[in-house]
Amino acid sequence: MLVLGALSVLASIIVFSGTETFKEGIALGIRVGTFVSLFMSTGLAFVVAKEKEILGEFQSVLLVLATAILAGLGGGLLGILIPAYLSTRDARGEVEASAQPSEPPHEPVA
Repeated sequence: MLVLGALSVLASIIVFSGTETFKEGIALGIRVGTFVSLFMSTGLAFVVAKEKEILGEFQSVLLVLATAILAGLGGGLLGILIPAYLSTRDARGEVEASAQPSEPPHEPVA
């Protein structure tokens, strides 16, 4: 993921866009950014689901596919929502709703 991101930044520096006006450059940048965010967000969702060992579940596969749709429609901002949700699920696929302390609280010393 980091390599793909670095390559996209490097490509944007090296490659001349060939646009004549600022508006054309912005339009091209939006298209390229949406394309890159589609693959980065979907790849991130895939990696998170694989590492959480929930990729075999039907719901998780649908969420990874929905990541591609959201990233295609709304770019990186919408594309990162589902990977963020997947990162909150535990290995059994349940959402970790509340944090539990690792050890019981200490009783006050009088």
